[in-house]
Amino acid sequence: MTLFDSINWNELARQILLDEEAGSKIHVFKNGTIEKLSSSESLHPDDLEGCVAVLKTPGIGNLNSNEFTNGFVSWNEEIESYVVTGEYHEDQGRIVGQLEDVIEECIIDGDITPWIEQWKKEIKQYYYVIVNTYVGPRNDYNFDWENNPEDGELVIQTTPGCKNLSGEECSEGWLGNTNDNHSHAFGEFSTLEDAQKKANELGYTEVVEGPDDYLDDDIIETRRTKKGTLDHWQASDWLRNNQSAEEVAESLGLTKKATDEDILKAVEDVEQEASDHNIVLINTEEAIRNTIEDLE
Repeated sequence: MTLFDSINWNELARQILLDEEAGSKIHVFKNGTIEKLSSSESLHPDDLEGCVAVLKTPGIGNLNSNEFTNGFVSWNEEIESYVVTGEYHEDQGRIVGQLEDVIEECIIDGDITPWIEQWKKEIKQYYYVIVNTYVGPRNDYNFDWENNPEDGELVIQTTPGCKNLSGEECSEGWLGNTNDNHSHAFGEFSTLEDAQKKANELGYTEVVEGPDDYLDDDIIETRRTKKGTLDHWQASDWLRNNQSAEEVAESLGLTKKATDEDILKAVEDVEQEASDHNIVLINTEEAIRNTIEDLE
């Protein structure tokens, strides 16, 4: 859920439009909650964490009443109340009450979109870049993601990541290893364009359909590196392909006496051949060494 989705706009409208005081402060927080203070009050700095905007109330007496009454109600001097007179309203003659009652009905049943759009411009929507990389069950807490970017998946989302042990929000740095996945946060950005620029800088240039895109409204984009979008094969499957160890070794020009230099050259050749078929091989050197060990 995005910040804008989490805000109760009707409640925000009530807090802003129905306040008699001009200059009251409405604090809006990242989780969508709002807190109202009078113009003379202030939050302690510690309580401002997560605050993304402070909106000011105009004071109901300073509002242009025509924005709420036109085509809906008219003031009746005799009863000193607003009465429904709009030609498209079936309940003409119904007494609505004072301006605050008119505004309340507009909030509930009318269109306050112009007000909401104005508030959205004042509320900061942040974007967070997080890379999740499968590292397997080895619990490698020092996983070198920079040298293995093709193994990762980058998401741009509207909520910060959380450290897996403490649950503490974290916008930059290591988040932890969960379910064999290494997670690392790469910053908080005020625009989607800046977040996308960071993703490109990290090498995640290809937008893909992520497994959680439809389940998590927070996720704006899922990306992989160009290499990461290719098919990934275990090198042992690519090499063997129903062949014996002897047949594989012969095709690579290797024997039981193969040196490390011979093996590394074979790794390079095999991975290049697979790359020509848009395939990325995994654990190539290990597969070749296992093949050599299996030779009779």
